[in-house]
Amino acid sequence: MSNTAEEIIQIVGSILEKENTDDGVWLKLLDEALRLISSLHSDYLGGIEKTKCITGTFQLETCGVSLWNHAVGLKTKGSLSTVTNAKLRHLSFMIVAFANQGVLDEDTLKKQIVMGMKTGRAWIDACQPEQAEIVLNISNQCAQKLHSIVIERKNETGGGSDVMERQRAEIEKDMFKLLCYKAEVEMLQCRNEAAVNLVQMSKQMLPRFPRESGFLSMLCYNFGVDLYQKKKHDEAINWLRESFDLSKERKGVMPRNQARTLRLLANAYIESNPSEHFEKALNAVSLANAEHCHPAGLYLKLRILLIGGEKGAPVSAVLDDIIKHSDCTLELGLSVLQLLKQHKSVDNSMDFPSQLRRRFEQCPDVGRIFIAQLQALLESDQSQQAKLFTEECITAHNTGRPLDINTRKQFHLVFWEQAGAAFECKEYGEALTWYNYSLSLFSPSEMTSANMAKLQRNRASCFVNQGLLSQAKESIRHAEKCAPDEAHTHFIIYKIALAEGDPDTASSSLQKMVTGGKDGPNVSQSQAFGLICLAAQMALEQNHCDTACMALDFLITHSADHQQTLTALRCLVRLRLGQADMKNYCSESLQPIIPLIRTAYNKLLILGKQPSGEGTQEEATWFMKIAWNLALKCEDDPFNLKDLFSLCLKLLSLLPADRALVCRQKTCTLMAVAGCLQMARALSDDDNKRDPLEEALCYIGEFQCLQREQDSVTWTQIEDTRGPDTTDMLLLLYEFEARVKLQDNGAEAVLEKALTLPQPEPKTFEALAALAVEPPASDRSLSIRALKVAIRTHLQVDQPDFNRCSKDIHSLIQLSMSIGQSSSTQETFNYFKETIDVIDKKANGHYPELEIVWLMTKAWNCGIHFYSSTDYDEAERWCSMSMGLLKYLTTMRPNYEDQMNSVYGEILERIEQARGQLTMEE
Repeated sequence: MSNTAEEIIQIVGSILEKENTDDGVWLKLLDEALRLISSLHSDYLGGIEKTKCITGTFQLETCGVSLWNHAVGLKTKGSLSTVTNAKLRHLSFMIVAFANQGVLDEDTLKKQIVMGMKTGRAWIDACQPEQAEIVLNISNQCAQKLHSIVIERKNETGGGSDVMERQRAEIEKDMFKLLCYKAEVEMLQCRNEAAVNLVQMSKQMLPRFPRESGFLSMLCYNFGVDLYQKKKHDEAINWLRESFDLSKERKGVMPRNQARTLRLLANAYIESNPSEHFEKALNAVSLANAEHCHPAGLYLKLRILLIGGEKGAPVSAVLDDIIKHSDCTLELGLSVLQLLKQHKSVDNSMDFPSQLRRRFEQCPDVGRIFIAQLQALLESDQSQQAKLFTEECITAHNTGRPLDINTRKQFHLVFWEQAGAAFECKEYGEALTWYNYSLSLFSPSEMTSANMAKLQRNRASCFVNQGLLSQAKESIRHAEKCAPDEAHTHFIIYKIALAEGDPDTASSSLQKMVTGGKDGPNVSQSQAFGLICLAAQMALEQNHCDTACMALDFLITHSADHQQTLTALRCLVRLRLGQADMKNYCSESLQPIIPLIRTAYNKLLILGKQPSGEGTQEEATWFMKIAWNLALKCEDDPFNLKDLFSLCLKLLSLLPADRALVCRQKTCTLMAVAGCLQMARALSDDDNKRDPLEEALCYIGEFQCLQREQDSVTWTQIEDTRGPDTTDMLLLLYEFEARVKLQDNGAEAVLEKALTLPQPEPKTFEALAALAVEPPASDRSLSIRALKVAIRTHLQVDQPDFNRCSKDIHSLIQLSMSIGQSSSTQETFNYFKETIDVIDKKANGHYPELEIVWLMTKAWNCGIHFYSSTDYDEAERWCSMSMGLLKYLTTMRPNYEDQMNSVYGEILERIEQARGQLTMEE
């Protein structure tokens, strides 16, 4: 304990040396000292007896007193915060209290009581009731000890001298104050019941200290105010009643203070339970006004009456009292009007605004009363009286009693609000009446202002909706003079032009709306484009489709809002589609739609890259479906078909990938390529064919890249009930056609790719063979190769289709014979031999007889050709092959057998003769 005391003395010394109370080190020293003195008290209370042997007790008390005086000096200078002041006093008090534990010296106890009460007060002011409670309890113990000492001395002397009575009174007065302080502490800790008990104990001491009733009354009042502000009205009522009762018992209490308490009591009653406490509230405020008639009390009485539903004479009487009160102000009068309006009681007190105007007619703000009265009339649904009052004010303004500028502004606001509400309800005549009132308050200097322009536009809108177009034109001419570049002005002109069926004026107005949105001083670009949207909608509603299209075109061309542009594009596409329907979707009717879809794709591409690009998928799907459906109607128009399916591809790229989307992309690629090839076929000039053919290859290449990316994705398996997908095969055929017609070396690679397809069909290679020789392509070798694959594929099945197979053989032999080279002749001969082998060993009589006749005829003609060329060996070989085919004929064999045998014999005889002659010549 000695060490701790010495440490406290050192810290206090450091605190006394410094006067900078904002220094962090100084504050830490203070907190450390508080901790140490608290531990000393805890040790003492824990049973460690403080003896006189403790060194430093005197020094400890001395430093505590020095610290107290230092704190007083700092507080006088204003350099202490509320909390720091409380901490310093607390430390001083606790040091002194510890140093004097067990001391019963009267002066020492008095000193501790004074210090404790001031420290407790400091903690209460700092709103730290827990600390205040500690100090006040110690102070109360000191007061009890001192009181006991005085009582004992009085008993010992057998009576009380004046000095002793005075000492006793001083101690008991301190005890009274301590009870009051402790009541405050309890209230700060929300312990209302404990506070009530302490105040009752204080009241019991009042007969000895009657002058303190005012202090106790004010204390109760403060408790009531605090609880009222916390909306604890029932508890507040009890404290306020206690405060009033205490003030009644004391003579000389100012009526002003009693009235203040009663007014707050009346408020608490009416806030607590209006229906239950109505009479009590009314009695309280009436008593307050009797004690001291204040405008606030009269206003409160009016409020209570209105809350209670009172009307007629009681309300009128209070209003008379208010208007006659010498302290009545304009603000109070306006508040009364607002209160009457709030409780819908204006009709019971219509004289009050007039009385207010007379009372404050010389006041610069008297116009506020006019406005308040007009609003009161309007809100009580007295429209006709409001109009009459308005007309009186306007007449007075124009005949020598002008309204100030602020009042006129407020009148304009009210007029326009009424007009706007009427316009929304389509009561255009009513709206026009209020707009005309506003017009009559404009001064000559305001006739060309922006507000005048807006007013004239509003009037013109009313006239248009009433069908009064000539008056509307007159109003809008005034508006145009005031604001020639205002987009809203040209919007009204546009409305009038639509109503009159004047497309030229409507078109001109649209253009000026766009210009006004860009350059106008009062209209933002987004507002201007909003007007154009409305313009388009109006044109549609009135069946002016061309004008609507023009408005939407303006939006699409000039708007920087991509979402707005997309909305306009959708509307315009629908309109164009409606027009195209009437023309059966001819090429000319589709031409305006395709650029719109392309623009939509570009906008969606930009929106998709923005963080807030929501809704792009829905938009992309909508435009893709439109392009798809239009493309399906363009079977006879390859150019539009190609463009539309190309747009479908681009729009699909903006959607999340799945199996269905990939299928659509494949179909779109196929159709776009088909359109390119169809365009190429329709062109006669080979040079012009190159562009569509190369474009077709580009589409195929892009799709192949996309497919390679998607091959790594595992799609959810969905059962496909549409049958086998032939798209890949068709794309392969289209690619082959494009490459072979471009004489591209890649055509052979496409054929190789076809050879690797699983379960190839002969018709695929038949198509490839035909494409290989179709002009401008003439690649016979590729065609022959494809035909060989087709024939082989036919023959690999269990039951070949010899009708189709024979045609492929026919084409193969025909192509081979057309080459006209010696090597091809042998190749052709081999084809014949292979064909005869097929007829003999596989056909089993199913080979078409006409095709056998064709083969027989071709071989015979070849033999004759060689015979004519004196190539007798070849002639014999070919004619022999032809004769060998004869045996496979059935019904047609008699037609050829005799003649061929006869001619064949002659040929053989002539060949022998020719060979003999050649031998003799040799």
